[in-house]
Amino acid sequence: MVSLEEQNNYLSNAVKNEKLLAFYSMLQFSKFDYSKDNLSEIDDIYYKIINSVIKSNKQNFKDSYKVISKRVPSESTPFIHNDLQIFSIILAVFIFDEDRSWIKMVIGKRSKSLITTTFENILNDNYHSNSNIQEIITVFLYLTNKEKLTNEILESAYKAILNNPSLFENKNDFHIIIALKAFESILSLIKEFPNKEEHNFLKYFEIRFKKRIKAFSTFVYSIGLLLGVYYLYQLVLLNKDVKDFLDNLNAVLGILGYLAISGGLFAAFKNKFELLILKLFGYNKKD
Repeated sequence: MVSLEEQNNYLSNAVKNEKLLAFYSMLQFSKFDYSKDNLSEIDDIYYKIINSVIKSNKQNFKDSYKVISKRVPSESTPFIHNDLQIFSIILAVFIFDEDRSWIKMVIGKRSKSLITTTFENILNDNYHSNSNIQEIITVFLYLTNKEKLTNEILESAYKAILNNPSLFENKNDFHIIIALKAFESILSLIKEFPNKEEHNFLKYFEIRFKKRIKAFSTFVYSIGLLLGVYYLYQLVLLNKDVKDFLDNLNAVLGILGYLAISGGLFAAFKNKFELLILKLFGYNKKD
């Protein structure tokens, strides 16, 4: 199990490394400043991509991605094996909905590993493969689309972290930082939804409930409208003074006018009635 002391010791040392600090800051969406002196182009792009994610600046990412995606790396090109950089690009591509073709090509030239396989599966929207490192999947989905995080993914990631006593001994900074962020994300989700299955059930119940209330309100609206037309017709038919006053055309126009006016009135009544029923059942409508 990962102890709090180990986490703190690792992070206190990791933040002294600017590239690790940048990556960790991106996962936390926290402000990050870096020294621009003597940077290689690839490192400059790395920091710019990270800052574009932190600041939600799509144009800055597009500019950086346009530059780096002109490269056609070989299998021996160093940056394609940099997990920190590749994950940052993948994350930004999804957040800003950019084309995946280039980054897929890059992943295809990496040496085979569980991390590479997980990257490939992310790019193919395959989050449930048994070949995935679920800590990576957890962090990726937590930052891009929490709704796709299932109990299976969370439990798998949680167990993988708890059952990996050698996490810090492996010296894989990418995996360590991802695992720590995954653990933090899982705890955060537990606080939000102590029982995710119950949350999902309530969510779908809410949708069904609102649809049924809407259908019931529409039914009441229709009945009310028909009754109104019926009583108006009876008034015209049975009241001699009204009948003498209105000829057939005027009667039709009168009914049509009533429909136009009452349609708005009953529509308003239907909405108010729907809100009343929802409140009676203890539901506060927010939309």
